[in-house]
Amino acid sequence: MPSPKEFRIVVWGSETITQELLENCAKLFSENYGTWGEMGLFPGRLVKLSHSRLRSEYLFNPQTCSLITADTGVGGEIVAHAFVCSFPFLSSYAVWITQLVVRKDMRHRGLATELIAKAWTKDALAWGLMTSHPYAVRALESATQRKCDPQTISLYAKDLVKASGIPYFQKCQISINENHSLIHSEFFIDHTEVNEILASLKSEWRLGTLGEGDEFFAFTFKHHL
Repeated sequence: MPSPKEFRIVVWGSETITQELLENCAKLFSENYGTWGEMGLFPGRLVKLSHSRLRSEYLFNPQTCSLITADTGVGGEIVAHAFVCSFPFLSSYAVWITQLVVRKDMRHRGLATELIAKAWTKDALAWGLMTSHPYAVRALESATQRKCDPQTISLYAKDLVKASGIPYFQKCQISINENHSLIHSEFFIDHTEVNEILASLKSEWRLGTLGEGDEFFAFTFKHHL
């Protein structure tokens, strides 16, 4: 199995992202992200996204949104991608991974960490993502060399959501205390695998457990702002 260093990592600005590229990303997502839970649109079936929805929801602002992909070489198949939103925040800016997907047979090889690290710059003040998967949070922590601390996240969560301008999170309810950091995104994905992973992590996990329609609100910070 190839290591992350054997893949080609490409950063795409909004103006360089073609329909074909988005179609490939939509295919990757639709075949690998997960299945709908009991309260989802199509319980038990794969969650799917179209290329047009990726464009409208994840590339909503050409000035702040970009895409990072990992493929097997020029003209090769995309095996992982990260949609990124970088926006002004306090005295500098923040980096938000709005979607992170790795092909199933390429997981546990460090690709998610590699993509997040590519988006991470040390002069940013905050780096984060919304996810229903604990390993995505671990990848964030590994890439930024920092831990997600719910108490620190609680100080800046609402300001981060507002400053990001990400449309689909603006009205979501956020719940953060010393025991969890969650956002109710109403994305009703199946949590069976997630719950098994959380059970294995036990005391090492600090962001809580997911209710129906919840995702982890995971951020790390340069320092106590």
